[in-house]
Amino acid sequence: MSIVENITVACPYCEKPVEFTAVHSVLADRRPDMRREILANTLQAAQCPHCDAKFRREPRLNYLDIGRGQWLLAKPAADVVNWPDLEAQAQGIFELGYGSLAPAPAQEIGRGLKVRVVFGWPALREKLLAAEHALDDVALECLKVRLLRSLDGPPMADTVELRLEDVADAALTFVWIDADSEAVVEVMNVPRSLYEDTQRDAKGLATLRARLEEGPFVDLNRLLIDPADREALPAEAEA
Repeated sequence: MSIVENITVACPYCEKPVEFTAVHSVLADRRPDMRREILANTLQAAQCPHCDAKFRREPRLNYLDIGRGQWLLAKPAADVVNWPDLEAQAQGIFELGYGSLAPAPAQEIGRGLKVRVVFGWPALREKLLAAEHALDDVALECLKVRLLRSLDGPPMADTVELRLEDVADAALTFVWIDADSEAVVEVMNVPRSLYEDTQRDAKGLATLRARLEEGPFVDLNRLLIDPADREALPAEAEA
């Protein structure tokens, strides 16, 4: 079930109290409106009645879409530095609810779900958008690695990430976006054929795919933030 709670938060601009609806859990099969709000970048967005400033509370929620085979744990963008611990937490929560520690009927549902942990709204939206268009999220992350190898001076920074923004027949639109503020830094259109080539190259990208799928954190940042891997990306990912 979807779980929401009415709380009072301090406006991040004027610090005055604001009545707010916090979302703790989304069951998209029964609340498609919440899924649409995530895709529209409006879930947990608010406007302060005192100073009129608009703000959005970071995600701290579980997301389940049985129809599309998705189970996600969404955490604030800044928590990505602790991804190994939170990846383990996500797997543990899933095992209790739909995995090996769950009742048999729940396990049956769980067998049709992909388990993921994401950090920040852009990362959560990306997973939903990929599922909407039947895109393999592992292939998308492999494509990002290839793009990084081919770009001359990408706008990378501590909080700037490359995220899927839109999908069309001929192209995928990616954005360099600040995960904290959701401000778009740069837009990049990529021929859809590059994604399709990446998806087909299962043998050539086998090692990279295996590293991305070592746990529920299927994301380029798995390679960039892990201390053992920060110096270089896999050579096989070169364009």
